[in-house]
Amino acid sequence: MKKELILIFILLLISKISMALEMPSATVPIFQYQREYQILERAKEIGLIKNSDLSFKPLTREQFARAIIEIYNNRAISPSLAKKFFDELYPVFKSSVNSVLKEENENYIKPVNNIYFSTFSLSGINNYKLPYSEGYSLKNGLNSRLDISSELKLSRFLIYLEPEYRLEDILRLNRGYITWKLDGLNFLFGKDNIWWGNAENGDLLFTNNVRPWLMFKVENDSYKKLPWIFKYLGEWKFSNIIAQLEKERVRSYAHIWGMRLAWKPFRNLEIAGTRAIQFGGKGRPNYHSLHDFWELFTANNENVRDTNPEAHKYDNNQLASIDITYYLNWLNKFNFQPFKGGKFYFVYGGDDALKPVGPGGLPLPTGAAHILGLSLTTGLTDLKFEYTETTDGNNGAMWYSHHMYPNGYTYHGFIIGNNIGGDSESYFFKVSKDFKFANVSFSYNYVEHGVDRKSIQEKEHIYSLKANKLLNLKNFSFLKVFSTRLYTSFIYDNIEHYDYTSNNKNVYLFSIGLNLQF
Repeated sequence: MKKELILIFILLLISKISMALEMPSATVPIFQYQREYQILERAKEIGLIKNSDLSFKPLTREQFARAIIEIYNNRAISPSLAKKFFDELYPVFKSSVNSVLKEENENYIKPVNNIYFSTFSLSGINNYKLPYSEGYSLKNGLNSRLDISSELKLSRFLIYLEPEYRLEDILRLNRGYITWKLDGLNFLFGKDNIWWGNAENGDLLFTNNVRPWLMFKVENDSYKKLPWIFKYLGEWKFSNIIAQLEKERVRSYAHIWGMRLAWKPFRNLEIAGTRAIQFGGKGRPNYHSLHDFWELFTANNENVRDTNPEAHKYDNNQLASIDITYYLNWLNKFNFQPFKGGKFYFVYGGDDALKPVGPGGLPLPTGAAHILGLSLTTGLTDLKFEYTETTDGNNGAMWYSHHMYPNGYTYHGFIIGNNIGGDSESYFFKVSKDFKFANVSFSYNYVEHGVDRKSIQEKEHIYSLKANKLLNLKNFSFLKVFSTRLYTSFIYDNIEHYDYTSNNKNVYLFSIGLNLQF
């Protein structure tokens, strides 16, 4: 598969000879820029952002810049909030905003583009999998990570490198890719994350719960209308990846084919479908022809009940979801209540197609999962609720597991989708408030594991207190830093019936993070 990815990459490079290329832009890591993504979400819920889609994360720096310009251009909707958001985002993406406004394409090299340092103090447990932190597993005691990124933009291509050093003497390439832009399409080849969807506490299929992985990705950079009379159907956006999993699994170097198509029939409504196909790997057939990939896409031969091994050639792990998001930016018209906007979203996911098919020839999933969420904001204060369940399974099936893939839908032991895993339920509540000194948030997450398949359930009560602040260090000229953000958090996780036993555990986690943008 790696050879096939390289071949695709070379062919696309060659295609530049006959087609006009545009200047590319690096992606903005979700974990390192949590506050910046939060501000964009607020702005969209209020209506300061109308065109940018936030469900195809990570955004590129150019997409961030265009969203910031939108905030400025729509400032009449809420002048004070627009100014606040713009003043906080613009210093971080100043060069990208200016490049978009001036339509300038400059070559450059940044030996040090970004530095992210975080340290964690953990007690009460060992090997704690920190959710949505790029596959970071913490040991009992002190844990630290240091990420330093570099960029080179040259001759219409951008190369991004981000080595990472961990306290346990692990030095590896966290992110590293080459990206380019062609006729409104963004291409990326290398190691990066994706997060598809609008859920606050983890989507079903793709999140940054796992470390960056090797992929080839192509997506259009913004919503587009179809030509001719189809332009009246609304706007569309898509993304497609082919990715490779790790060697250290039963099916070494298995692959993931991910695809997402979003439709915006009108301004406030987004409807999207997402697919994930886990295929190939050690002991499984290799697929090369268009017919093979068509069979993968149509999923006509999933879970075939046949003793003949040939009948299981296309028996792979298929997951799909549809999500509907409706933005409530019209709330600012009602003066009797404090909220200026929000969003409501629902996600339905199906795990594999079951033979025989259901009524009318429709395939039935072996398992289903759901997310229901509501977000409200005053512009300074956010209230969020999210319910997630992955308990609906048939014939012994469980979300993120598969009979052909013993390691399930994972990468280096972390679930690629929602951190709660299969056969689980989650109730998530969060309040976030902007004070003059910092943004502070408090959340409570109740998670129950083994809901249907265990005689005793593991229950987590997770309390989290977090704060972040943009620091002004412009006067320290020797640092030459124009954007520095400080993150702090305290998490208390009370686990009842840990690992489905009679034991209880109390987990305490304190962390400090510093993001420096040069």
